Amino acid sequence: MWDIIEPHVLTDLKEIKKQTGLETIYITGISLGGGLSVISYIDVKNSGIFKSVNVITFGAPRVANKNYAANFDKLTQNKTKRYIVEGDPIVVLPRCLTLLCNYGHTGRQYSCNEDNGICRGNQPVPESLTEVIVSNLREEPSLGSIVDHIYGYKKIYNHTVVESWYITHITSNEYF
Repeated sequence: MWDIIEPHVLTDLKEIKKQTGLETIYITGISLGGGLSVISYIDVKNSGIFKSVNVITFGAPRVANKNYAANFDKLTQNKTKRYIVEGDPIVVLPRCLTLLCNYGHTGRQYSCNEDNGICRGNQPVPESLTEVIVSNLREEPSLGSIVDHIYGYKKIYNHTVVESWYITHITSNEYF
């Protein structure tokens, strides 16, 4: 998917840079969009359009092997943020029940409560076979469908990105 849209995205980003003069960009997405954020980071960063490129994901599945994930974290200086809603079945995909599974998450994880939008940092996601089996023995995921998965992040997104951006930029009179 990224290979198909990459030229269009980079062209649009050049135009955005030209019109706004911004030096920083945040690549963000929910679910598949979060996965694409991780995949697109290196190309966007290497394009040199923006001085600073940051990634924030919400409910993203694992999209790369553990070596890529470690390299990604090194390139981003481990500043990428990954928000998950407790019990979301998408964030542990692809499910791997063999020792050959080599998928890994990127960034610093924040585990969030869907009801109140409160997030805690450094909460582990089950990745090894043992961790997956133990997590499956616990209660059922709170997000049972793809619709629940997407809408489960609305409050989290508003609390983390929109409000933080507003507080940082608008209240500091940066745009006035």
